[in-house]
Amino acid sequence: MLLLIFISIGMAKQDNKSIFSEWLEKLQQESWQLELLISGLALFGIYESQDLLIELRMYVANNSEGTTRVTQNFFISILEVGWKIFFINLLVHVILRGLWIGAIGLRYVSQDIDYKALNYSQYFTDMLQNKVGEFDDFIERLERICSVLFAYTFLLFLLFFSISFFFFQIIFIASFTNEVSQTQALILSIIISLYLFIGLIVFIDFITLGIFKKIEERSISRIYGYIFTFYGWTTLTFLYRPLLYNFLDNRYTKRLFYFSIPYILIILIASNVFSNNNFSYYPPNSIIKNFGNTVDRMHYEDLRKEYMTEVDSKISKRRQNIPSIILNKYQNNEDYLKIFLKMASTDYMALQENTDISPYWKSGLNFTLFSSNEKKDPFYVKGNKELELEFDTLRANRRKLRSLRRNSKDSVEMNAFTIQIDSITTYISKKRDAFLKEAQKFEENKQEKIIQAFLDLVELQIDDVDIEEDLDCYFFEHPNNDEKGLMCLYPMDSLALGPHQIYFYKEVKRRTGKDRITNMKLPFYKVRNFN
Repeated sequence: MLLLIFISIGMAKQDNKSIFSEWLEKLQQESWQLELLISGLALFGIYESQDLLIELRMYVANNSEGTTRVTQNFFISILEVGWKIFFINLLVHVILRGLWIGAIGLRYVSQDIDYKALNYSQYFTDMLQNKVGEFDDFIERLERICSVLFAYTFLLFLLFFSISFFFFQIIFIASFTNEVSQTQALILSIIISLYLFIGLIVFIDFITLGIFKKIEERSISRIYGYIFTFYGWTTLTFLYRPLLYNFLDNRYTKRLFYFSIPYILIILIASNVFSNNNFSYYPPNSIIKNFGNTVDRMHYEDLRKEYMTEVDSKISKRRQNIPSIILNKYQNNEDYLKIFLKMASTDYMALQENTDISPYWKSGLNFTLFSSNEKKDPFYVKGNKELELEFDTLRANRRKLRSLRRNSKDSVEMNAFTIQIDSITTYISKKRDAFLKEAQKFEENKQEKIIQAFLDLVELQIDDVDIEEDLDCYFFEHPNNDEKGLMCLYPMDSLALGPHQIYFYKEVKRRTGKDRITNMKLPFYKVRNFN
C-alpha cells in the first residue's frame, strides 16, 4: 500500500513537470510579444533617465565625502555603464525583432525565395542558393538572435556588476589603511593581496569556461569548490549562475559569452578612445576663468535662469542650429548691445595660417586612449625645460652643501653652509615665482591675441561705422547647445533712439578649399529705458 502511494506521488510530480515544460514551450514561442513590449518600455524609460543620473552625480559631488562618496560613485558608475548596455542592446533588439516581423509579413505574401524567377546565370543562382539559402532559414536566424539577445543583455550587466563589485570591495578595504595603525594596515594589505590573487585564479577559471573545474583530482576539486563558493557569494554570481551555465552549454550562445568581456571593455573605454576637437584655439575653462575672459552663465543669475529655461525644453530647442551671429534683443533698452559671434569648427585653419599663436588642443580627430589631445605651448615647454636644467644644477649643489654640513664639526662652517643652502632655496623660489608671473602675463596676452584674431576674421558695422575696436569680447559657450564663440558688448550711448542696422561679414574656410561667405544685415531698435 505504501509503495503504491509513493508511486502515485512520483507520477503526479512527473505529470506536473510535464505540464510545466509544455507551458514553458508554449510561452517561449509567444515570448516575442513580451520582449517587444518590455524592450520598448525599457528603452523609453532608459532614455528619459539620463537627467536622473546627472542629478545623482551632482548630489553626490555636493553632499558626500570620503568612503561614502566612493561607495555612492561606484553604484552610480554601475548605473551609467548599465544604461549604455541596456540602451544599446535593447535598441538593437527592437530593430532586429522589427526586421523579424517584417520578414514574416513578407513571407506571407512572397513565400520562399524563387531563385529561378530572378533569371540570373547558373553561376550566380548556385552561389546565392548556397550563400543566401532559404528565406525560412533567414527568419530562423533572426529569431534565434532576438531570443538570445534579450537574455544576453541582462547577463552582460550582471557580469559587469560582479567584476565591478569585486574591485569595489578591494578599494573599500584599502580606503581604511590610512586610518589604522601600521600593523593593522599591513594585515589589511596582506588580506587584499590574497583576495586579489585568489580572485584572479577564479577569473581565469571563469574566462576559460572552468579549466579548474575539469581537474579530476578530488582534493583539488574540493579546495577549489570552497573558493568557488566563497567568491560566488562575495561577487553575487550565485544569483545568475543558471542563466550563465545555460549560455555555456550551447555552442551558439557560448560564442556570445566569449564576446562579453571585450564588449564590456569597449563600452567602458569607447568614449576615451578618440576625441574630436575642432576648437583648438578655445582655451580650457579652468584657465580662462582666472583671467576674466569668459562669461560663465552659472556665475550670473540672469544667464543661469535663461539656461535652465532652455534646458527644460532641450528636446525642442537643442536640436536647432543657431546662426553665426545673435543679438541679445530686437528692441534693446539696455546700456550695452550683446552680440554673440559663433566660431566655426574650421576657424582654427585661418588662425594657423595668419598667426603664430600656439593652439591649446590638437585639432580634429585624435587617438586619446593613452594620451591627452592637449597641446603644450612652446613658451611653457621651453621655459620649464630651462628652469629644470638650472634647478637641477642648483639642487645638486644644495645636496652637496647639506652633506658637507652634516659631516662638519665646526659650528662656524656649518652656519656658512646653512646660509648658502638658504640662499639657493630662496633663489629657486624667486626664480619659480618670476616664471609663474611671466607665464601669467603670457597667458593673458595669448588669450587677448586669440580674441583679436577671431575678431579679425569678421567685419562688424553699425550704420556703416566699424565697431570692432569698441567691442569688449569674452569667450562664451551658448546655452543652446554649448556652441563656442565670443560674447561681445558694444556701448549703446553713442546710438540715437530708433532703428539701426548691424552689418556682419565673415569668410569661413572649409577643408574642401571652397570658402563659405556669410554676409547679412540685422535690424534692431534702441528704445528708451524707463527703469
